Amino acid sequence: MARAPSLAGVLVLAVSIPAVAQRADLLRRLGLADVATMERMIMVPMRDGIRLSTAVIRPKAGDRLPTVLVRTPYPKEGEVGAPLFSRLVREGYALVIQNERGTEWSEGTHRFLAGARTDGYDALTWIAAQPWSNGRVGTIGCSSSAEDQLALAAMNHPAHRAMIPMSAGAGIGAIPGVSSQGLWYKGGVPQLGPWAGWYVGSGHANRPKLPAAISQDERIRLADFYSANPKPEAERYGVASVSGAIRGDTTLGMLGYLPSGQVLRASGAPETDFDTFMTMSPADVRWLAIDFIRDGDKPRVPALHVNGWHDIGAFETLKLFDYLKDAPYQYLIMAPTSHCAMTSATANYKTGERPIGNAALPYDELFVKWFDRWLKDKPSDVLSRPKVQAFLEGANGWKSYDALPVPGARHCRHGQGQGDAVPFVVGARHGRRHQVDRRLSRRPSLQSV
Repeated sequence: MARAPSLAGVLVLAVSIPAVAQRADLLRRLGLADVATMERMIMVPMRDGIRLSTAVIRPKAGDRLPTVLVRTPYPKEGEVGAPLFSRLVREGYALVIQNERGTEWSEGTHRFLAGARTDGYDALTWIAAQPWSNGRVGTIGCSSSAEDQLALAAMNHPAHRAMIPMSAGAGIGAIPGVSSQGLWYKGGVPQLGPWAGWYVGSGHANRPKLPAAISQDERIRLADFYSANPKPEAERYGVASVSGAIRGDTTLGMLGYLPSGQVLRASGAPETDFDTFMTMSPADVRWLAIDFIRDGDKPRVPALHVNGWHDIGAFETLKLFDYLKDAPYQYLIMAPTSHCAMTSATANYKTGERPIGNAALPYDELFVKWFDRWLKDKPSDVLSRPKVQAFLEGANGWKSYDALPVPGARHCRHGQGQGDAVPFVVGARHGRRHQVDRRLSRRPSLQSV
């Protein structure tokens, strides 16, 4: 005989179902329920038969709409929560949010940037063929959803009219002056902490999938009740989680594990590209299989590149902008911020505890104007803006330049003391000691320009 549920159990059920199912009310949370429609869990086929989970939000009024595309490995609703996206819909844009292969409910195996070129191209083709599309698509995103844009731009799809990649350094492979292979290396050394932290939570090759033959309605219902994402850290590892150690909750934690290429497997994580990448050198031919933008690519898509000086890929962004100097309509903004923090900079901004002044820009207005120009043929002053707009800390203000490298800039060597190597001991917990030369390399500077 079945046990009757306790009152506590009924209360838990009553609370948890709406919490899980709240994804269905995204339009209301975006303030768009009165002006837009949303279609979810559209399984868009790629050229190899793999289908990618896609959502479309579009205004109720109007047809033949310009479209803004976001391709991401993360939950879709998290990509369009910023006020910019609601504004775009209200100003007549359709939004298409698509999960990369192997992420969320998209089919296939997840590999780093896999399909950035061909899947992205097929997504553009699908959008341009929709009866509600005007055939013009812009792309936007920060971090993963920006890195995805770079190799796609190299395909020069006729529908891809404009892009806004922000903090996109990990999408850059080997170009003149850069060989960090998507930020995997600095000075030829793998960046263990940042990448172990990302892969343990976001880079799993295999995830649960829904049955292929079910209806779209059933797919939506299942997606509202189940998650394709990893459990929270506390459930997976307890207090001493791998990424907790990476963030400094313990001194070296799991990062002191040797050999370091097996740190994720030792922590219990499932298969990721981390396991393979840690066996590769910067010149390994296997990097050619990754969908980076790289030397030889010639994208022609108008681009507004945005990054921050404190981003892990700031240097790579500058070198990419220089590499694209012969491509039409390339613009750059460098803010005094860290990864994906550019649009949140304020009029009284601080770097750490140091006030540096007004670091804010009207990003939303600029982004809408950018897409208006290329997707609607709407006249504006967006092309008269400076090619390079950079915030200079020390000068505490925005400066404008016609190009990079900036004419007259001096090269400065930054180091410690008299240039001697500073020993830094790692791995001592496991009985091995390594000394690392922490001198900084020679890099161009905008000092006194």
